[in-house]
Amino acid sequence: MGRAGTIDVRATRAAWERFAEGDDDVRGVDPTILASWYRCRDVHNVDPRHHRPADDAPRTPAGVDAGVFARLGCIAATVADRDDRLLATVTDGAGHIVAWWGSTAARRRGERAQLAPSFGWAEHASGTNGMGTALVEAEPVSVQGPEHWCEALHAWSCAGVAVRDEVSRAAVATLNVAAWCGGVPVLPAAARAELAAIRAELRERAMRDGAVLAGALVDGTGPGTPLLAVDTAGGVVAATPAARRRFPDVPVGVAVDPAERWRPAGDTLRPAVTAVAVAARADAHWTGTAELGSRLGGVPELLRLTPVDAGGRMVGLLVAPAGDEVDEVSVVAGQPPGPPVPDRVAAVRDGRMLLLAPAEIRFAEADGHAVWLATDIGRVRAVTRGIDRVAAQLAPFGFARIHRSYLVNVARIREVNDSGRGALTVSTQLTRNERIPVSRRNALVLRETFGL
Repeated sequence: MGRAGTIDVRATRAAWERFAEGDDDVRGVDPTILASWYRCRDVHNVDPRHHRPADDAPRTPAGVDAGVFARLGCIAATVADRDDRLLATVTDGAGHIVAWWGSTAARRRGERAQLAPSFGWAEHASGTNGMGTALVEAEPVSVQGPEHWCEALHAWSCAGVAVRDEVSRAAVATLNVAAWCGGVPVLPAAARAELAAIRAELRERAMRDGAVLAGALVDGTGPGTPLLAVDTAGGVVAATPAARRRFPDVPVGVAVDPAERWRPAGDTLRPAVTAVAVAARADAHWTGTAELGSRLGGVPELLRLTPVDAGGRMVGLLVAPAGDEVDEVSVVAGQPPGPPVPDRVAAVRDGRMLLLAPAEIRFAEADGHAVWLATDIGRVRAVTRGIDRVAAQLAPFGFARIHRSYLVNVARIREVNDSGRGALTVSTQLTRNERIPVSRRNALVLRETFGL
């Protein structure tokens, strides 16, 4: 779990000292750690000399199976039993420790560092650490000694991994293993297999929920027949031909797999679904309306929203024409206020952090969880991991998802090539033999965009 090998402790400590004092020319630090340091220093303003984790009660998000925490607890207990020096913890999705496992000596030492139940280890409170950084990153993370942002933790090494909801991709829990004055702990193969099994079951549940939503759409009849079935993250699971006629951007068909579901640019359905979930928890028979037509690529239109339940959980909602039923409770579907969208994109090359203007980026390509950016200064790796997260970051700047693995700056497209049988590729440079694939689902949208 996390990176293999060890770091040069003295060199990393020196780099930490320089960075904490405001020096940005830091080399030799792992890019994931360096990105976390930037967040801690420049976004969260965490004091590296004082560690003050929040002390709040852990919270289990609505709809999260308690079995996830029980199974993570079994892994943590098994790992802690292998070595008296190890302290294993499980947190909720906000980084608050739910429970811990370890020898009496390990727990006593952890308690002095506030590595104990109820303390919060999100990055904004505790800086770079295995639990908090795992909540941010798409992959497992390891934090060794002075890679921790807070100096009080420099004697610890830890490895953390988050378990995420397969629909929203939000972290629901983390597993962390910490060691005092030792190397980064490594999860045994059995523990890694159990983590994989937990993720597989969450994925299977998400697909079953998708099938329930698609079935609810098919069962709808009458003048208010539903047009769309939408999951709890605002992804379209299924759409009828009538929906396509009303909203040309919405693909017709069924996407049981969460990774294949269509989302409007800017994720504009998510706030409405979140509001519906809150209302549905308070009233199981709740229905309401919202202006979602323009957000789905059509004209402004009031639509009726009806929650869909499966086993006591809201798994999504049906979207139907509102008709004259405007006396129902209205849902405010605007984006909630939040921090302004940064006008720079962080990337790493040769150990240096670069801040790029979106216009400098021609396209983005996924390579596993890593995302590579083709830019005017060459190929660099985005600090943000996961193509979905990079897509959300770049959507306000005119980038379009043209393939599961590619985003393209629409303003930089210079050539569209028809490869036959409806397959398209695009190029952002006329002087190179560049062929960026376009999925069949997105080919029609691209043709309509350019009048092809």
